[in-house]
Amino acid sequence: MRRNQSKIEQPKTIVCEVPEKVSLDLEKFKNLPFNNLFACPQYSTKVSLSPEETTTINQEIENFKKYQAKILEINQPQKTQILQTADKLAKEGKYLDALQKYYLALGALEITEYDILTVMTEEVSFNPIVDSFFKKITPVLEAAKPSLLAQKQEIKSEIFALFDNFSVEANSPARKIQEIAALQLGFNVLTVHSQEFKIPENKVLAFVDVADLLQKHFNDKSQAFNHKLDKRLRSYINKNKTAITTIRNLLLNDAIPRWGIDYKWVKEGDFNAPSPSYIGMVNLQRLLIIDILDKQQQRNTQEMLKSLEASWKLSESLQDEPSLIGQLVNLIIRRSQLRVLEKN
Repeated sequence: MRRNQSKIEQPKTIVCEVPEKVSLDLEKFKNLPFNNLFACPQYSTKVSLSPEETTTINQEIENFKKYQAKILEINQPQKTQILQTADKLAKEGKYLDALQKYYLALGALEITEYDILTVMTEEVSFNPIVDSFFKKITPVLEAAKPSLLAQKQEIKSEIFALFDNFSVEANSPARKIQEIAALQLGFNVLTVHSQEFKIPENKVLAFVDVADLLQKHFNDKSQAFNHKLDKRLRSYINKNKTAITTIRNLLLNDAIPRWGIDYKWVKEGDFNAPSPSYIGMVNLQRLLIIDILDKQQQRNTQEMLKSLEASWKLSESLQDEPSLIGQLVNLIIRRSQLRVLEKN
């Protein structure tokens, strides 16, 4: 391939079709001006392009120019102030601070979390901007590694200390609530398999019969409360009114339940260890919600407020729960409480 010696005009699109057995040494052309025209090499054939194909190629050329501009900005930032700050911190040896700034620069460079994941999992990247960015920060990551490892160990120590503060023994109110829920309502509350109460078969069947109805009622998003409960659900609640009231009074008059969940598996890294089921906590909350709304229907404001307070104390028992799922359940409970207040 040779540079066209004729007078250079407005660039046109030329595509050369090269036979299979002909090889081109592209290294010879990497320093040539980007928009120069090239004559097709010997043994090749010029190919005419349709207007659509020409538009596509021109768009790719524009994208290439944008890539070039962004890569240049990454390596020698002129407009992105946060990149300039990061480079300055890296030169000063403040590697952790520099990495924080580089992370904040991702948005300006249109680099997403998925791009980061692709690099971290060593998948093939087809984004030259991402590749250039990580090539730039790799020396900073290496220099920061000792500090990052020390920071990681400090965080682990804090987490382990936090878990050590949790008693692995449930307190008296928690055990009483668990016992009543199991033996009378038909489900376990926040117990692992080894701690579960043996539930009478008739109680299991009675609760299973209304579990879906209870969920449907609990998820009701209408502003007006449906006073007409399904007959089966109303029958279940009426039969277990004493048990629900006893749990309500325990929540009102005793200490906040502490469920005695053992987080030793976190420290030991045993992620196959059994974790407690939180669905029983949600089921108990659903029953308390219906109790609140029943009191409201009866226009018994004082008792309604007591039931609402009991529901609130149940959610407080998860307030310091360190697991993600425990906090998600707590959010579900709090959201239901807000919806009750909207209905009243």
